[in-house]
Amino acid sequence: MNLTELTSLLNYPNAISKKQTFEIEEIFESYHYFHSARIIHLQGMKNQNRFKYNNSLKLSDAYNTNRTIWC
Repeated sequence: MNLTELTSLLNYPNAISKKQTFEIEEIFESYHYFHSARIIHLQGMKNQNRFKYNNSLKLSDAYNTNRTIWC
C-alpha cells in the first residue's frame, strides 16, 4: 500500500476493500500505535461483517485513549 492509497482511505474509510483491509493489518502489526490504520482496519472489518471485529475492537481500544472515534 502506498501513501496515496492510505491517504484516500483516511478520507473515505467506507471505501476500503477486502485486500486493503489485509494490507492495513500488516501496517499496524509493525506500528502498533498507528491509530489511523487501526480505525481504517476496523471499518473494513465492519463492512465485511467479519467475526473477529469485536475482538479487534477491544484490542484497538486498549491502544487508544480516545474512544469517541471508533466505528
